[in-house]
Amino acid sequence: MSWTRRQFCRAALKELGIGNDYDASPEDLEDARARLDAMMAEWNARGIRLGYPIGQDPFDGDLDANTNVPDAANNAIVLSLATVLAPSYGRPVQPGTTSGAARGLAVLLQRAVVPPTQQLPSMPSGAGNRRCRGILNNYTPDPLVLLDGGPDGEIELP
Repeated sequence: MSWTRRQFCRAALKELGIGNDYDASPEDLEDARARLDAMMAEWNARGIRLGYPIGQDPFDGDLDANTNVPDAANNAIVLSLATVLAPSYGRPVQPGTTSGAARGLAVLLQRAVVPPTQQLPSMPSGAGNRRCRGILNNYTPDPLVLLDGGPDGEIELP
């Protein structure tokens, strides 16, 4: 089961040493939630799509809603959020936190990278192509027309 926003915020604040239940005020959690939403929107723009629900209003968000983030990304999110929140609280970021955040982000970026596909133009199919044997058209099919569907990918037309 995926973590909630509250769990991410509490874990990040705890990483900074201020996240115990008696230390974190509701305003602290709300500020951390807004920063978490902004960070995940930035990651989404960079191509790291984890299924995190990004709201339209930065001031309106449910702390207890599930995030649908895979468990493999939890540590990267917590450590990255801690590095984002640290200057607001005047806390130093430990070297292990920054290196863990960088390592986790690098892993997520590696998983997000998809090499672009290259389509060859229509060309003669050659003697070894059995798909076109006996058909008058001995050329490979024309490339597909791909439309940019926004930041989430391409749309394929038949």
